[in-house]
Amino acid sequence: MLVPCGMSSRLTRALACGALVACGSATNVGPTGSQLDAGIGSGCPLTPAARQLLGQVITRIEGNVNFTIATSQVDDPAIQWWVVGTDAGFGAFPHLAVPCTAPQPESGETCNPLNVASIAGCFRTGCEGASVLVVDQYVKDKPPITYDTSPLYPSGTVTYNESPQTRWRYDFSQPGAIAVSAAIQQNVVVTLKSGEIVRLTFSGQTGGTQTADGNMDSTTVSFPQVSDAGPIDVNIQNHSTSPLSGTIVLGSEELAVLSQRGNSDPTVLWQGSCSMN
Repeated sequence: MLVPCGMSSRLTRALACGALVACGSATNVGPTGSQLDAGIGSGCPLTPAARQLLGQVITRIEGNVNFTIATSQVDDPAIQWWVVGTDAGFGAFPHLAVPCTAPQPESGETCNPLNVASIAGCFRTGCEGASVLVVDQYVKDKPPITYDTSPLYPSGTVTYNESPQTRWRYDFSQPGAIAVSAAIQQNVVVTLKSGEIVRLTFSGQTGGTQTADGNMDSTTVSFPQVSDAGPIDVNIQNHSTSPLSGTIVLGSEELAVLSQRGNSDPTVLWQGSCSMN
């Protein structure tokens, strides 16, 4: 069952288990090209195209974990799909029919088209132990997975050399709290029509908690190949009661900060030589 993204999380919770939230616009799953402040500076270690695509990946990662933490409920976790270079995506709310009381293997594959090439986003649920649920989130297609970028992004072809997959862990063991965590990684390259190759492969950790006092999340990600000058590292701290704090750095040099207004998606603000027109 598809549910428009504009519907509130409370309403989606009233729907049948396994409901899907269709996210056809960047407002729900990430920024559009205009939201990515990609400057043009000759001293910047990232090209304009790399800045725009990197900004999309970073804001999608943060939007994903924020959605997951904010809308999950006990035995009803939330997950969200997105892919590089397009605004296609959707969220889902897997339902665990029987609460986790002991380890159980993952089962019950559910898939839905991502509306990009033939890509289907899938998940399976299982139990790590008592009150600890795991959701394996993955793409059904066998690698390499290729498709063209959307008009909002630099024109080219996206290639996933490995199928994107993430195991989300949901800990419901503490009363009044939900703890979510995941190791995140993707092996993806964008070959632009100009001949430029943007290597967006990344790995890192993300997670946070949902409590009555508010939600918080923390994410650290490294992009080892996106710049010839060295790895790009990202650190994001977010709490529902205070402004989001995030930086994109190369060694000791701060390339960008992340800003957020209200419940909107974060915006990447490039600094120094990366911000000059």
